[in-house]
Amino acid sequence: MGAAATFTVKEIPGEIHETLKRIAEQNGQSLNSYVLSILTSTAEERNRRVRMREGRNDYAKFLANLPQVSNSVDILREGRD
Repeated sequence: MGAAATFTVKEIPGEIHETLKRIAEQNGQSLNSYVLSILTSTAEERNRRVRMREGRNDYAKFLANLPQVSNSVDILREGRD
C-alpha cells in the first residue's frame, strides 16, 4: 500500500453532507473516517468485480482449450468396460 493521500471534495450538496455527518455520528465515527470507509469499500468492491470478470475470462479460455468430446456417454461406457 502506498503513502496516504489527501484530496478535497467540492460542492457537496448540503443534504448529502448532513446525511453523511449524521450517519458518521450514529456509527461513532468522524466524518472523515466514515467517508474513508465508504471510499474503501467502493474501491474494494470494484476490484473484486474486476477479479471476478478476469476469473470468468480465464475460465472461458480454459474451457475453450479443452479437447472436444463428441459424446461423453461413450467415454463413460469405455471406462466401465
